[in-house]
Amino acid sequence: MNTECIKFSPKQISEYKIKMRKQIFFLLLIVDPNTKAEYKDVNVEEVFENVMHIFGGYNSLMHCPVPMVTVLSMLKAARDELHSQDFNFRTYRKLILDAGSEVLKIEEV
Repeated sequence: MNTECIKFSPKQISEYKIKMRKQIFFLLLIVDPNTKAEYKDVNVEEVFENVMHIFGGYNSLMHCPVPMVTVLSMLKAARDELHSQDFNFRTYRKLILDAGSEVLKIEEV
């Protein structure tokens, strides 16, 4: 895949998609009532900020592919849900899992 003056191989994109999914699912682990105690020293807001910043750069670099826009939208909705006064973990969880699934739709060619 060519972007601006950078060329990525399908293998690079494939490996990065795996990394992206791990970062997304980490957002689930650090909020999940069953696992968040293991990450008590992790600042959820800082992790979200970092993920959104990095993914935003990738999105720009790849000229805004639709699946990436969807990933970012779902992550933003999950972040909004997290800050909601009526926080619903099931809604948050679904948004995170759907964002991880959407990453698989990013083309590697």
